[in-house]
Amino acid sequence: MFFLRTGTKKVIINSKKVMYSSLKSCDEFIEISRVRALFYYIIGYKFYMLVRNPMDRILSFYKNKFIVTDNKDQPSIRLFGDNEIGINQMVEKLPSVYMKDGHLYPQVKSQGIFIKSFGIFFPFNIITVFRMESDIKNMEDFFEANIPHKNSTAGTYVPELTNRSKRIIEDIYQEDYERYEYK
Repeated sequence: MFFLRTGTKKVIINSKKVMYSSLKSCDEFIEISRVRALFYYIIGYKFYMLVRNPMDRILSFYKNKFIVTDNKDQPSIRLFGDNEIGINQMVEKLPSVYMKDGHLYPQVKSQGIFIKSFGIFFPFNIITVFRMESDIKNMEDFFEANIPHKNSTAGTYVPELTNRSKRIIEDIYQEDYERYEYK
């Protein structure tokens, strides 16, 4: 997802489940298309990245799609075949479905655009990476914006992940862990 800070030449890249609703509802940012983002990159706009710990991102996905939502017929839920599965059962299915839903893509895949007609991935040079867990205030100051934090799953209980589930998530999102220095 790409958001332009209005009145500037600054674009922030994020993934679904990484403050998408918050940025979408913020008056200082407008969502832009992939094509427009590529155009802005070519003419010299600066690109920044907002990331989230992959483990937290998967837990948030589970809470949002399997616990909080009333609409159990979403494509994100249908991928897993059962809308009543537990967190660890969902993670067991993750290796076969994570590339089929933007909510689950590794965040490193957001650092550019795949141009299907040419069969190439066009990477963006990211100036700064902001981590959702620790850098929101710095990001707000940098972009001179007050970003409302919309959290539809706040206070929702999630059962603990097993060690096996944690390893599956770490394996799938290994590049996110390495590039964004998550432990």
